[in-house]
Amino acid sequence: MTRYLFFFLLISVFPTLTQAQTLRDIADEHYKRGEKAIFDKSFRQATRHFEKAIKVDTSFVAAYRLLGTSYQLMNDYRSAAKYYQETLNRDSMFSRALYYQLADALYKSKRYEEAMTYFQKYYALQSFDVGRFGFNGKAEEEMEERFRKNLDSNIKALQVAMDSVKFMQVEEIVNLGSGVNSPHEEVFPALTTDRRFLYFTRFMEGQRTNDDLLISEYNDKLVRWGEGHSMSRFNTKGPEGYSSLMRDSRQMYVTVCEREGVAGGCDIWQAVVKGDKIDRIQPVEGLVNSDYWDGQASVSCDGQTMYFASQRPGGVGGADIWMSEKTENGYWGRPINLGSKINTEGHEQAPYITDDGETLYFASSGHPGMGEEDIYMSWKDHNTGQWSVPINLGPPINTGFRETGFFLSPDGRSGYFSSDRAGGLGGLDIYSFKLNEKLNSDTLTFVEGFVLDSITRQPIVGATVQLGERPAVISDEDGRFFICAYANEWLNMNVTDQENYHPYTSHTQIPTWENNTYYDLDLLLKPIRDLTPRAVPPPPVDSSEMEDKRVERVFEHTVYFGFNEFELTSEELNKLGEFVNQFTDKDVAKSEVFGYADNTGTDIYNLRLSEERAKGVALFLVKNGITIDQIYMEGKGELDNDNPKARNRRVEIRVVIFE
Repeated sequence: MTRYLFFFLLISVFPTLTQAQTLRDIADEHYKRGEKAIFDKSFRQATRHFEKAIKVDTSFVAAYRLLGTSYQLMNDYRSAAKYYQETLNRDSMFSRALYYQLADALYKSKRYEEAMTYFQKYYALQSFDVGRFGFNGKAEEEMEERFRKNLDSNIKALQVAMDSVKFMQVEEIVNLGSGVNSPHEEVFPALTTDRRFLYFTRFMEGQRTNDDLLISEYNDKLVRWGEGHSMSRFNTKGPEGYSSLMRDSRQMYVTVCEREGVAGGCDIWQAVVKGDKIDRIQPVEGLVNSDYWDGQASVSCDGQTMYFASQRPGGVGGADIWMSEKTENGYWGRPINLGSKINTEGHEQAPYITDDGETLYFASSGHPGMGEEDIYMSWKDHNTGQWSVPINLGPPINTGFRETGFFLSPDGRSGYFSSDRAGGLGGLDIYSFKLNEKLNSDTLTFVEGFVLDSITRQPIVGATVQLGERPAVISDEDGRFFICAYANEWLNMNVTDQENYHPYTSHTQIPTWENNTYYDLDLLLKPIRDLTPRAVPPPPVDSSEMEDKRVERVFEHTVYFGFNEFELTSEELNKLGEFVNQFTDKDVAKSEVFGYADNTGTDIYNLRLSEERAKGVALFLVKNGITIDQIYMEGKGELDNDNPKARNRRVEIRVVIFE
């Protein structure tokens, strides 16, 4: 109601001018109906009455002003500015407050230079005696008192808008539509790497559930986001959400309030998500959560540094941004306030750290800005580790309204944020924009690795993956692990599973990747199986038993492949089938499968190609009755000899049976 109060005070002092002429009587009647419609918050109806009033009487200055007011209450600032300007064109001394109203409407229409002109005119008119203006009563004075309080900050905000360096060449801001947005408030977008799912929080004022975490799936056929639905297993009657998603699209950090296990007003928890399924919901371990409000976490791509908002003591102002680093034992360490360069006496919240950990985006109501809350960016100095003075992102990201909750897409080419700017569906809506260039200072590749059995291709759970100097990671129930690697970086990989598999070592270069999908990396561990016959002395036998002694028989076969191929052709499959039929139902002692490649390509590539070829043949043998324990498989890499290259693209099989 406070939003409309000064408008109601304003119209209460407008005189009802009645004249004998019939046309003016008609205009007055529409004017009265327009006033009533504003009081009833029927702003569209109000515009119709005021438009009829000025059509009947084009000199009806008060009707022009309230027509502009009606459009402003509908967030149609272009139309509001038009009719405020029409009012001043007809009577430049009608109202001093009107100059501020026109400047505000121009500002919110992104006509910044014109807005600055009228703010400055309003400032200059403060030296005039208010009695020189047509409207100068108590209601006008109460409005002007509020306007004067905001004048300096609005002029500074305009200066920011006009002077902002455009770091992002953004041409268009797009509302994500009714699948995601609603008359309620939607905030904190988080997109999966494949761009299939969008997680976000919806705040429903007056509802029992308040804040909830929702998910929307992109519909490729309809080219729009589908209807968002609640993550029901996660949401409770209390507020929760404000999530951030790790680049692996599995690990999520959420803000949880009013449930068992919460230490303060709200705490930071973690969970595992797969699409619309959420599991393992628990508080983060360590010193991040306090007895006060903590939330809105953003974690670096390597999972080692967390930035979050908190209202704990020891800060600069209201909500501040804090940082915590993960210790060697996997717990979050004692948080550090980012200091007065980032934090102000106002509120700083919604931090977002880029994948390289070098740029921090956040929302602030305390730094010089354009609206109630703006989005800022700050860079970390490589030498000192200090953050730079924050820079306002400027238009069209920031406006005279509220902007918060910045998120950058995995490929760095589009961004998402929330705003309550005009033209939305209501409250804060989620918007997106595209960039001509990536918004990452260092190019990273998102690596999705799988630790697999080299024979069966089944996932190996709980393997320890050591990647250079990075903290070791453990393969999950899918054999999966994830890392953020610098493009063209060479990685020394060591994988161990002490009980069942030989250690795996590799030196691999990670390519530059667009990150619309993950760069796949399969690590194939060879099972620990002794396939070599043991030298055990035979028991003494007499001559009568010699007739029953079994003898070994060896079967050999060669499989050939096309250039750069490891799939078995139908012709080779038929030949393999005939080969296996020779010892079906026989007692197989052991089998050896050796893969080879020609000398085209790098040594590492040819080694992997030879392993893939051997693996395909070994799997065929398993499917046809030979047990895994009876097979020894190895990729030998390239053959460099005088044979035609096609003869070197092969797998050699040796099967020993007892007869």
